[in-house]
Amino acid sequence: MTNATTVLANARLILPDRVLRGALTLADGRIAAITPGEAVPAGAIDCAGDHLAPGLIELHTDNLERHLQPRPKVDWPHLPALLAHDAELASTGITTVFDALRVGSIEEDEAEYPRYARPLASEILAMIATDALRISHYIHLRAEVFEKSDGGRHIPLDLRVVAQLARALIALGVGVFAGVQLDDRCAQAQGR
Repeated sequence: MTNATTVLANARLILPDRVLRGALTLADGRIAAITPGEAVPAGAIDCAGDHLAPGLIELHTDNLERHLQPRPKVDWPHLPALLAHDAELASTGITTVFDALRVGSIEEDEAEYPRYARPLASEILAMIATDALRISHYIHLRAEVFEKSDGGRHIPLDLRVVAQLARALIALGVGVFAGVQLDDRCAQAQGR
């Protein structure tokens, strides 16, 4: 750990209960002090009255999928797609993201819903381990249960995928196709 100190002065600090004109002192990557006032000490960064806010947390995004497949039938290389996704979120003030990865493909629609979560999760975790990303990434496994109009076949969830992926947040989404309404089985799957 370094002993680096950074002072962001003359900023509008967005605090839980108010906006305060002042300085924020960071020591070793953590907030060490908040000082009211417009003074800019020697060596400080003058924010010139700009707002300084806590980082935003994105709990669920399909933004990564948009970078992986920017157009239909176009599969972009994962590394540049991950870096572009990371940079885009960082540029909007997001400091933590839960990247949503779909698990539970429909076997007969493998071409439309290919299996990708395991290798992509491994790539994300490798990039985290090498400090290649600007913001904090967590994996959000989106386990989809589909209700089909041909009698309602439910796709079983492979929990081995869940057990093998670290840092996972699991969400159960229910996909409804062909205008079929949710029935009691789908409601039970969602815990209602």
